Order: sequence, then C-alpha cells, then structure tokens
Amino acid sequence: MTFKISIINIKENDQEYYRNHHWCLYAFKFCKGTGAPGYVPTWFALQANYWSENINIFYKPTYSVFYQRLSEIDDDTVIETSTHTPGIELGSEVLLNENNRLIVTKHGLGAGPIIVTNKSASGRAFLGLTGRSDAHLDNNTPFAVFDVAKDNILTMEPIEQVLIFLASLDVQQGIIRSNTFAPGVLIDLTAFSPSANPKVELLLNTHNNGLKAADDQSAKMLKEVDADTPLSILGPQRKLSANSFPSALGSQRVINYKDSSKGFTITLDVSE
Repeated sequence: MTFKISIINIKENDQEYYRNHHWCLYAFKFCKGTGAPGYVPTWFALQANYWSENINIFYKPTYSVFYQRLSEIDDDTVIETSTHTPGIELGSEVLLNENNRLIVTKHGLGAGPIIVTNKSASGRAFLGLTGRSDAHLDNNTPFAVFDVAKDNILTMEPIEQVLIFLASLDVQQGIIRSNTFAPGVLIDLTAFSPSANPKVELLLNTHNNGLKAADDQSAKMLKEVDADTPLSILGPQRKLSANSFPSALGSQRVINYKDSSKGFTITLDVSE
C-alpha cells in the first residue's frame, strides 16, 4: 500500500512569493505508544525553495526503529536517527541490546504494533519511529519518540493521520514541539482501504496562507486545526509521568477544529 498526497497546481508566481518570504511546508505524523511517555517531532519541513507546481508526499507504511541517547527531551530538542534499523513492516519486534545496538528479532507481516525491548546497559533510552516520504530531502525522518526505561517494553503503532501547514518560520525537521505553530489541516487516512482509492483535494488560499477543501466531499475528510493547538490532543504522543501511558487516539477529545474552507490542492490516493 502507498499513501499518495500530492499538492498540485501551485502557480509559479505563488511559488516565487513563498520562496522570497521564506515560507515552509511542515507536517506532523502521529503514533500510538504504550510503555513510555511520547513526544512529537516535525515529520518534515520542506522549504519553498524546493517547491514546484506539484509536491508529492508519497509514503508506504514501512518504518524504521531508531535509538538516540539523550539526557532529556523538551521543545526544540532535535531528534537524530543515525542509529536505526532497516525498513521493517508493522508487527515486527526489535531489541535494543546492552551495547545499544538495534536488532530485529521478528519481521512483521504488515499488521499490528512494532514492539521494542530496551536492554541497554546505559539504562534509559529514547526510541521511536521514522518513515520517509517523497517530501523528505534526507533520511532523518522521525515522527515519534518515546522515553523508555531500562527493561521496559515499548509498543508503537502509527496512526495514519497527517497534519500539514504552512509557516514563515525556520523550524528544523525532526525538532520536538508541544503545540502546532501555524493553522493547518489534519488529513485522516485511518479509514482508507486499498480498494477505496479516495481523493482529498485542497486549494491554496494566498489571502491567508492557509489550506481549504476544493469540494464538499474533500471537506468531509479534513479538519482545520488552529495555531497553538496542543499536539497531545491531536495525537497519542504526549508528555506523561513515568507510570502513565499515552491513550489511543479514539479516546481523546479533539478541539480547535473548524469546517475546512481555506488552502492548497492536494490529491490523496491510497493504492497497492
């Protein structure tokens, strides 16, 4: 299965405007985890210098587990994923051994959570998932990270929801954030099946630098999200005490949503 999000028909003069004013296309992707408190890094940050008439954000549900040794995580912490597994399917199991080496102990078949056991001699470990899309310019693509105590077992299951937005800010890809930093659109991919072949079409609104649905059917698949919305409300990763676990997305209350009415054209297609 490939999730295909394409931002299309961006006029040349609009590309020039956003390039000259240093705008960037950002995204967050969400993940359900149990066994450790979680945090949300920016999934990608695509500067307008790299925009064209069409921007493809294609990705497959194939992920890598990464390890990073940190003392603490807070807003503005940059997540690096140089220590990571090869691409693995959902349902896989991974061991972080005493030498901080990641070993895939079971290869999944494409369904279920990814399970990681922390046996690091260093004790506490920051573990998470990466997933590359065609909008990424490099391979540092984290979208979820969890603070895992020694001997704990972490389960991670990506939630196929992507929040995209524009901002004239210089926020690095892979940097931790607690809140959204610009208005955006949450695209819900969770109900899509390979045979459904759904499409979500959005239009660029240069009057407010926002995103809007192009038709009523597309509007049903989108939610507008205000700036400064806590990411803990939108997705399961959140800062918790050591004995608390993130909740499933369905049990959380969603706020700061509006009827979609402003923005790009995006075509979303899910296919084998």
